[in-house]
Order: sequence, then structure tokens, then C-alpha cells
Amino acid sequence: LARLRFQKKGFLEICFIACWHISKQRNGKIFQNIDPSFDSWWNSFKHEILLHMCRMNDDLRQLVSDWLQTL
Repeated sequence: LARLRFQKKGFLEICFIACWHISKQRNGKIFQNIDPSFDSWWNSFKHEILLHMCRMNDDLRQLVSDWLQTL
């Protein structure tokens, strides 16, 4: 469903950011003994998306913004 709402480029970028932050949660547990949590992942994921929004075209930025507000 999300792939249908976003352009291919935007969808892949969001997926890559999500995977990157899942990996960071795992690395935090392995190397720093920090317990992973959904809230921690969500906050870092959302922060990263907001940083990337400045690079998006206006149409994609609006789609991402609307999508984040529905979650």
C-alpha cells in the first residue's frame, strides 16, 4: 500500500532509512548493550525522514508529510 502512494524513488529511500535504523537498534544491543525499542526506532526513523524531506520535491514531500501524520 505504501509503495502505491509513493513514487518508486521515495518509497525505496524510506525503506532504506527504516532498515538502517533497525540495524542501528541491533548494533546498539550488540555493541553497547542498549535495549532496542520500537519507540526509540520510531523517533530516530522519523527524525531521519524529516532531515531527508528537504531534498524531496514538493509533491513527494507532501506525500511523506501526510503519511507520517497518519501513523
